[in-house]
Amino acid sequence: MNIFGNIKTKLLSIEASPEKISRGYALGVFLGTTPIIGTKVIIALGLTSFLKWSRVASVIGVYHINILTGPLFYSVSFFVGKWLIGAQANLIIPRQMNSEAIFTAFLLKLNRNQNNETI
Repeated sequence: MNIFGNIKTKLLSIEASPEKISRGYALGVFLGTTPIIGTKVIIALGLTSFLKWSRVASVIGVYHINILTGPLFYSVSFFVGKWLIGAQANLIIPRQMNSEAIFTAFLLKLNRNQNNETI
């Protein structure tokens, strides 16, 4: 069974109203796109419990954006956002991916922003 069929089967087996399932799933997908790694499931469970939405659907939604789909999602989001607002931003990808290269690229971007500021 493919991955989409598996997700569909899990969502259809939840015993709740379609409205509560869809709201829980939407919340999970939203939280899945945020950079708060490690706490997404806890936040999803807390919010869906408080709002009385489907907790299972929210957890499935959180795991929709994962280590395999995340880079694709975030890069497409970057380019679509850049196109929508007409920004002149560039994507800096280091040749070797390590913490030092990422930190250097971040500082380079900060330095460019500070040099372009007008008062």
